[in-house]
Amino acid sequence: MRRNLLALLIASPWLAAACIRIFSLDYVWPLIPLVAFTPQMLVLMSIPLIAAFAMRAKYMAIVLVVTAGVLVALLLPRAIGNEQPEAHGRTITIFSANLLAGAAQPAPLLAAIERSDPDIIALQEATPGNLEMLKGAGVLTEYPHFAGSPEVGTRGYFTLSRWPLKEIPGSGLIDGRWPEMRVVGTGMIFRNIHPSPPLKFGNTPKWKQALSEIPSSRGNRVISGDFNATLDHRDFRSVLSRGYRDSADQTGNGFKWTWVVTRTGRLVIDHVLVPPGVEVQDFRVIDLPGSDHNAVVAKLRLPG
Repeated sequence: MRRNLLALLIASPWLAAACIRIFSLDYVWPLIPLVAFTPQMLVLMSIPLIAAFAMRAKYMAIVLVVTAGVLVALLLPRAIGNEQPEAHGRTITIFSANLLAGAAQPAPLLAAIERSDPDIIALQEATPGNLEMLKGAGVLTEYPHFAGSPEVGTRGYFTLSRWPLKEIPGSGLIDGRWPEMRVVGTGMIFRNIHPSPPLKFGNTPKWKQALSEIPSSRGNRVISGDFNATLDHRDFRSVLSRGYRDSADQTGNGFKWTWVVTRTGRLVIDHVLVPPGVEVQDFRVIDLPGSDHNAVVAKLRLPG
């Protein structure tokens, strides 16, 4: 009995963190940022499990194995992918990247855009300097349609498109930012989003509100950007429950990290969300030197 009690004491932090994810208890800060590290926590559960085996605390070892098994069942599907719907409409490629307050290096950014050959470029933490750089490189010649608000710092964002963008009045989230755009001639509605990160207590309500205000996926409504949320956040899964599918998850790329917290603390917080009838033909993550984010590229085919 003493062995199991001691093993429980050692394992309690891992079990508590696992329960937060299993039972969707991340309602408040700091549980919200904590649950983002569920994949890393699953790997680190080997520590108390080895300790339980070493101490011959078999009951505690069984509890840990069962808990880890539940987490594997929750996480594994994002590495497998799902069957895609058969779509026969227009093919559209979306390139989305957080530029770290404009710090992303110009040459790799331009190379990533050229290599991806997107139809829509959605940038977050984008500054007037980034816009001028793209203009000087001739990118705006190929993508002449612009929407957004480049700003110095982390609040700027803008979208470039091959097709005209028409803002849908009243569709912005939190002070009218990140409005929906009708992509003229495609039948698609697009939103470039970047809610405040819930890393601090004061930012969490705005983050939760922004995600809660995302409408259902009726029509060809596509959302891309830095959501500051992973598939392990209950608020993000709530967005998915409104009819969206995550492009990375759908293609088996759900563990390809997009944001570096530390060398080992890497998270998937940049997403391209699509409605059920859209076929995700390809999803890629591209290194973006100078930024702490990778770019994400999704090739989509709309329903006919």
